[in-house]
Amino acid sequence: MKKAAIFDIDGVLTKGFAIRHFWNHLAGKDIIYARLFLRTHKTFDKFSKGEISYMEMGKTVMENVSLAFRGADQKAVEKESKKFFLQNKIDLFDYTMPLIGLLKKERLKIIAISGSTIEFLENYKKLLGFDTIYGTELEIVDGKYTGSIKTGLGIGESKKKTIQNLSGIDKFIGFGDTEQDIPILESVKIPVALNPNKGLEKAAAKNGWIILRETDNVVKEVRRLL
Repeated sequence: MKKAAIFDIDGVLTKGFAIRHFWNHLAGKDIIYARLFLRTHKTFDKFSKGEISYMEMGKTVMENVSLAFRGADQKAVEKESKKFFLQNKIDLFDYTMPLIGLLKKERLKIIAISGSTIEFLENYKKLLGFDTIYGTELEIVDGKYTGSIKTGLGIGESKKKTIQNLSGIDKFIGFGDTEQDIPILESVKIPVALNPNKGLEKAAAKNGWIILRETDNVVKEVRRLL
């Protein structure tokens, strides 16, 4: 059975929420409703000020984003997604590519589970070398977005169900940065809280999980764990 490394993406491999810039790009192109999308800015601001939890932020943002996508053309979104990746540099941590390179050298399957929308995430397969990627899916009927969420993966419970459905692999090592990634860390033999927020740091300390931050020699420490 092949060993696997399971990642969250935002805050673990990329800095910040890259998906926000893509949604803003779509709004600027009038592919999604800008007025509805702009509601997400207020939600992100509340989260950054500590006024709401990560779970509340994720739930509220995706509800507004799904409504902003209502009526949008699937092919237009996919086309703009590819253009966005070609025209914009994704802000990676210095350790990101060396870490993935190390895991691939050790012949681990690289799996990502993220709350970002799947159309955006598909581009990460080539950029970061993921073997499999799971993301939030917005409902599409006859090539148009309906405004509903088919599968939301920004919340821990949804990630847990996705992980439970993974079969034929050895869930060997996992990386997350918020408490919504606890299901990832609970499912693997080597759980790593990477750049954890306060909620995950507390859970990691309680469970004896490894805690690493951007300032650590992440690749060296992970190599030691393998």
